[in-house]
Amino acid sequence: YTLSLHDRSFKNMIKSYFPSETIIDREKHDNVIENLYYFEKIKYLFSVEKDSSKFKVYGVNNANLLFEVNAHKGSILAVEHLSDQNLIATSSNDLTINFWDASSFNLKQILSVPEIQLCIRYANWKSANSQLFYTGGSDSIIHIYDAATLKERGTISGWNPFYRNDSQQFGHNSPIGDILPIDAQQTLVTAGYDGNICLWDSITQIKKKELKGHSKGVYSLEWCDWSQMNQCLISAGLDHEAFIWNTYVKEKIFLLRGHNHPLVGVKCLPDTPQIVTADIAGMVKVWDVRNFLCMQTFNVPAEEVNAFCLTYSTNAGQAMKKRIVCASKKLAFYEYD
Repeated sequence: YTLSLHDRSFKNMIKSYFPSETIIDREKHDNVIENLYYFEKIKYLFSVEKDSSKFKVYGVNNANLLFEVNAHKGSILAVEHLSDQNLIATSSNDLTINFWDASSFNLKQILSVPEIQLCIRYANWKSANSQLFYTGGSDSIIHIYDAATLKERGTISGWNPFYRNDSQQFGHNSPIGDILPIDAQQTLVTAGYDGNICLWDSITQIKKKELKGHSKGVYSLEWCDWSQMNQCLISAGLDHEAFIWNTYVKEKIFLLRGHNHPLVGVKCLPDTPQIVTADIAGMVKVWDVRNFLCMQTFNVPAEEVNAFCLTYSTNAGQAMKKRIVCASKKLAFYEYD
């Protein structure tokens, strides 16, 4: 049988998030939590505190600290899960990327890098049967690595300051803020602190287009594919609005307005029409991708929120509550009900 549109919209009606009464962060944090990650395949939360050389691993359903790993000589800047290799990659301003076994957290390999890498993104390009990861540097260059061998495959270069005619240049003339693979479109998306968003062909690395609209730096990209009708790229950064893009069009198609401060990121909850944004003042908003309406707004009681993530399970056999986890001086958990 087929659901009518009316049933479908009711079935996927967006409910509300409430502060968790059961999951409380009781850990002592030396500093504010600056980065927070959830990796669905291993069901762990990873946090990195400001200027810290350690990363912490938490159980996703209880906020218990499971591992604390002294990972680098310098501060950790980014963490990523190479899910098909079962490795955690950490980047630091000590000019290394370190690889850890994602079960034991033993160090597997150290990679030296020429410049500070601010972001790492794993990509399993199913269409091309290739598993790569990308890092984005403070020098605006994107490095491509083979995830199986951890060897560099090439670079996507940024702006050349010695090149006269700016209008013919493509890429970023600033540090890279975020990298996002869109497998279905064979497209790699990069965002920079210059406010530019660039789309590259994932196989040839040839530029596809540039999305301009942000006036300030962009450091959060998300792809929403709730349905064929509701596929969009979302970007967020220092501007107070999140931008919605159709990757085939150069102009933004919508702005998510309502925040009064720079955003810390944007995330989509898989298998739902939910988009979540949060700003540094602790305001969190839940939006419906079907009409771009704001469905809920709540405030995290903290001086400043630096990061957030969504926890969920897309595996039907593993029922798990959907949550929004916000990071300030401690972790704050909000449950979906």
